[in-house]
Amino acid sequence: MLKPDPLPDSKAAYRQFCDLMSVYSESSHSLDQLQNQTNARLLKIVEPRTDEYATLQTSMTEALADIKRLAVEHSEWFSGKSKTLTTPYGKAAFRSTSSLKVEDEAKTLEILSAPEAAFYIQETGAVLPFADFLRVTTSLNLEALERLDDSLLARLGITRVTEESFTVTAAKVDMGKAVKEAAKAQENNSGKAVA
Repeated sequence: MLKPDPLPDSKAAYRQFCDLMSVYSESSHSLDQLQNQTNARLLKIVEPRTDEYATLQTSMTEALADIKRLAVEHSEWFSGKSKTLTTPYGKAAFRSTSSLKVEDEAKTLEILSAPEAAFYIQETGAVLPFADFLRVTTSLNLEALERLDDSLLARLGITRVTEESFTVTAAKVDMGKAVKEAAKAQENNSGKAVA
């Protein structure tokens, strides 16, 4: 169904709008076509190298497993705040994250919902009402509960779970930085030639 004609004083603007929509649509379709052609060419380039790719993927996976094993065996290499080891070939890092595991949410909600319920925080002398640890929807506020120590969490049937992750990043040239440095060096050299 066609839209009704716009008011006469806006016809020129409407015509321009339609022209721009046409340009946008044609460009979008052309980009899709270009993307499809590029993908097809890429497949032709990559196809003869699938065995090499598979071998490299396998090598990388095996190397990662061995790197992680050595990192665990030699945790002293990762001492310090950043827990990162930098080599000429890249970086390896351990990261710790923790989350709260609620054993029985209904039981914990019951404890926190009692009118007289509150925690006395010895370090600060503050009294925190349990209501601070509940959301309006009557679900646990895990972010607030994370501030509590493990013994208080245990009384609520909650366990703090800590997980370690390990990442390896291969070294690579930062092309943006390399181009800037090359341009700066060229600028400095051309400035010396003038002087």
